[in-house]
Amino acid sequence: MMRKIALLLAAVMLLVPLASCDREGTDSSADSNVSGDAEGIQYETVVSLGKSYTKSLEAGDQYEDTYGKELTDGVYGGETASYTNKQFSGFALSGATLYVVVDLGEDSSRLYKFAVSYLASTNAGLGGPGICNVSDDNEKFERLEGIMQKPTFEEGKIQQATLTLEKPIDARYVRFEIRATSAWLFLDEVLVSADVKGNSAYTKYLEQLGASYKDGGLYIDTP
Repeated sequence: MMRKIALLLAAVMLLVPLASCDREGTDSSADSNVSGDAEGIQYETVVSLGKSYTKSLEAGDQYEDTYGKELTDGVYGGETASYTNKQFSGFALSGATLYVVVDLGEDSSRLYKFAVSYLASTNAGLGGPGICNVSDDNEKFERLEGIMQKPTFEEGKIQQATLTLEKPIDARYVRFEIRATSAWLFLDEVLVSADVKGNSAYTKYLEQLGASYKDGGLYIDTP
């Protein structure tokens, strides 16, 4: 049976409401002609797309994180919001904290939005508070002020917990600290967005991703 997969648009240009969260940032590469909020944020480009990451715990055998790439592949779980959907990576936390560290490489400028996409379930949901830390060397991490805010709970839906900074920052590594409401947690994506314009590399990645899923008998539903 075909699974309908929603492809995450990697480079979208929009103005976004901002929460009161802050870390010392930089003003480099800010657009001088942008109006709106104080920092002139104009873009929401997902710079974590296709990036490598490490995890403190491995996903369960039945709910594996295929090739260690599912959490940043830009593909949402689609209409089948169930732990049986293979796009979800399932972690048996049992009270433990899951640490996911994303290496953004050179795409480390003007970061301001951090999010975790997950299956909302009373039996296996996202706990709180969700915390984000950043680092330039993957050794010394600094915690960002604020927590990832969860939306109103809806059973069986794919939801996002989000932390949005008021002022963009620069950092190569982003560490998500994630907890569960019960023994299991099913993750869809971890995302980092930046106030930078998307380039041809993102477009090429999306094209390759779309082609690979079509070859597998699946189809892409883009915004």
